[in-house]
Amino acid sequence: MIFVLALNIFTHSSLGFFLIAVAMAFSLCIQVSVPYMLLGIYREDPSYPKSRGLSSDNSIISSTFSVGQAAAILLSFIVQKTGTTTVIIPWSLGSAILALITAFYLDYGSNEASKANENKKQEDIQLTDNRNENL
Repeated sequence: MIFVLALNIFTHSSLGFFLIAVAMAFSLCIQVSVPYMLLGIYREDPSYPKSRGLSSDNSIISSTFSVGQAAAILLSFIVQKTGTTTVIIPWSLGSAILALITAFYLDYGSNEASKANENKKQEDIQLTDNRNENL
């Protein structure tokens, strides 16, 4: 990537712009696909709660993209008000610390709660079956 940037700075060729576009597209593919790949790996773990649905996991990841876009818009307003781009560094640091705190304090519930929920579902299914037999 550094070579591509140097090529573009010193030669101003269209090849440099093309290579930058390719590198940005590759980076975007990684940023969008890797969280879902990690989710697939996490879901294969035997200790992963089976009561959690795929849709809730995907919605959490998708919402993080939306929150990231909102934070970027807010950052652009801060840069515009301050007149300097040096606010990006403390903004990024604060966002990373907030994300780290959120990751450590996010609670998915205990296994006992999920087992109780599964037992309740089984009881509901049995009640439904009994009602159907009486009809």
